[in-house]
Order: sequence, then C-alpha cells, then structure tokens
Amino acid sequence: MKSLACVLAFAAVACVPSTEDGDGNEGEVPATDLPPGAASVAKADGQLLDVTANHCEVFFDRVVTSRSSHALLRVRLYVKTLNVRLDGEIAEVAYYANVDTEGGAGTCGDSSACQFRGQWHAYRAQAFVDASDYWTLDFTLNHDFTSPLVYEGVLYVRTVTGKTYWVNPDGGGNFFVDRNMAFDVEHVLGGPSLSRGTGPEHAAVTADIFPYLNPRRCR
Repeated sequence: MKSLACVLAFAAVACVPSTEDGDGNEGEVPATDLPPGAASVAKADGQLLDVTANHCEVFFDRVVTSRSSHALLRVRLYVKTLNVRLDGEIAEVAYYANVDTEGGAGTCGDSSACQFRGQWHAYRAQAFVDASDYWTLDFTLNHDFTSPLVYEGVLYVRTVTGKTYWVNPDGGGNFFVDRNMAFDVEHVLGGPSLSRGTGPEHAAVTADIFPYLNPRRCR
C-alpha cells in the first residue's frame, strides 16, 4: 500500500505528518473510558493492550456531508494514522459504535445499519485510494425510509501486535455521529449542498474548524 503523500498530492491535502504529538512528553496511558465489549483480552504477561492515542497515532482528519433525493443525508469521515508512532503494522482501523434511531424510537429501516441496532459493533474503515495511512468511514444518517440514525462510539487503530490506540472526545465519553453533527459540519462548510463532492478537498479540516472530532488538533 502507498503512503498518503503518494496518492493525495492532486488534492492538495497535507500529507506529511506533523512532529507535534499532543502533550509531547506523555508516555502510554491506559485507555479505560471504553464502551462495553471494547477492551482487549489481557495477555498473560500483563502487556498493556488498550492505550489512549495521546500522540496522534489515529485521529479524524476531515469530515464532509452529502445529500441526495429521498432526504438522504450521509457523512464521510477521513481518518489519518501516523504509522511511525504505532508499535507495528496496522491490522484495522475502525469506529466502535452503537447505532440506534434518534431517541430510540421510530423505524430503523436502513438494512445495512439496522442489522446492528442496539449492538456495539466495529465499523471498519476503508483505505483511501490504497493509502496505508489514510482511511474513510461512511455513514447514512437519514433518508425517507428510516428514522434518523445515531452512531455513538470511539475511534481506534489496532496493530498486528494486538495493541489498540483509542480516541475519545474532549472530556471523555463517546463521539456522536448524527444529524446534529452533520448540520454543524454543513454550517462550517457554508451550508447544505446537493452538489458538494465528498473528496478530501471538499471536507472540513477538523484541526482548523471542527475540533469536536479532533480534540488534540492533530495533523
């Protein structure tokens, strides 16, 4: 697989990892603020497997919405990994989340999402243009045939060693990917649009204008 610098030059996306790593002096901190079922099974040697991504090992880099007919509203999240700060090759990048309808009421009519309604599930990110350090997550939030959907969860990258680096919002807890977040994204992008592309060049840079998804303002 290629590095981001090789595949995104055409989009003028910043491809060189920053030397900044959050607090800079922090060692590994156990990740304890995790949803049900998220924690790794402990190894016999006591190796720490779940850590917080204090050094920008993984983060939401950009976010963009898309709209279409039948009230379709989708969100695309671009995820960046700083692979040199990981303890091994990447096994998976995912958003570990619980999906439900807004308020838990109404009809969950999106077959791809609603099969996991009320369950904690790892939504695996897909490599962007075969990059080894840039990924996408796509979620449907609304359309005519389902009540609005809410994805509540945390972001992580797991390496082949079994170590998992977790990202929570500022203050802890879980990220909420829902219509309210999408509306906020559209606000910073100049309003809703049926013609806006979903490429990274059209997306909001979280470190600059949407820190909810990137509390450490990683780049």
